[in-house]
Amino acid sequence: MTAISDTLTFTVEPYLHGSRIDRFLAKHLRNYSTFRLHRMVVAGCVSSEAGVVGDRFRVQRGERITVRLVDPPDKLLPSDERPLEILFEDPWLVVVNKAAGVIVHQVGDFQERTLETALQHHLDEQAVVRGAVRPGLVHRLDRWTSGAIVVAKEHLAHRRLSIDFQERRPRKAYLALVEGVVAPDRGLIDAPLGIHPASDGVLTTTDPTARGRKPSRTRFAVVARYHAHSLLVAWPLTGRLHQIRVHLAHLGHPVVNDEFYTAGGAIKPSRFDDCEIAPKLEQAGYPPDERTGLPYGRHALHAMQIEVTHPITEVPMTFRAPLPSDLRSAIAAVAS
Repeated sequence: MTAISDTLTFTVEPYLHGSRIDRFLAKHLRNYSTFRLHRMVVAGCVSSEAGVVGDRFRVQRGERITVRLVDPPDKLLPSDERPLEILFEDPWLVVVNKAAGVIVHQVGDFQERTLETALQHHLDEQAVVRGAVRPGLVHRLDRWTSGAIVVAKEHLAHRRLSIDFQERRPRKAYLALVEGVVAPDRGLIDAPLGIHPASDGVLTTTDPTARGRKPSRTRFAVVARYHAHSLLVAWPLTGRLHQIRVHLAHLGHPVVNDEFYTAGGAIKPSRFDDCEIAPKLEQAGYPPDERTGLPYGRHALHAMQIEVTHPITEVPMTFRAPLPSDLRSAIAAVAS
């Protein structure tokens, strides 16, 4: 993509060869609806090397398409000016170290103050037109999990990263402080996960009564053992909801201060005091309701590393997220 004033130029990717012009533009301008883009095409604001195109025009691979953005985006995210801890950035990607307590994307009542809306502001600061670029989220972390998230900044990077994550090609490593002393130095937790029958989709379990059970595997290795805790690295080999937290609880060593899961993978009883609101607990971002005596206020899980292949350059890349201060304090407390 290139830009002059409020005019953007795109080169047609091979896989979009033959696409109708408004649908081609919608791939690149994700904050615009096809209706608004179609209106700009009809108004004569879109051209190829051969001149202004009509609404039935179909693009050809390698062709350069220019659009003059006379209308604002109609699907624009809120834009929140907040600091981001950026681990890496280039024209195609931005990698951030997400803080605990930040919701990744808009959900329910949380339409502002998310990682997605902060990223929208960050990209707006770089774009020729506010809303010309929309952050491409290809994976997520739970609200109370900190760590590395990879985000696409343009269309082709978003497409290729999405395919890679669907195929489970990126390799993720999490640091977890857990309850109890884990006996084996390393191991594989191979326990299918499904929706807890009482949670209506919010919580998962390894129990055979779970709905929609799917194969789930997590490798782990012990980093350090303390008097009543262990520090582990966990590598999820599949991508299920709350997988690491439920698997470690299933192992008998739940993550410190986990707000839902306890030893054996059971749900903390307080979470079912009101079955009507139980399904909404995670969406509402409930902070932990039980304390461990440690200097720590959320579950002790951090996405410390992610390995991906760059979607454009195809170079293997590894991104590491520094430990947040609260996790460092908790480790120091159990080690003393």
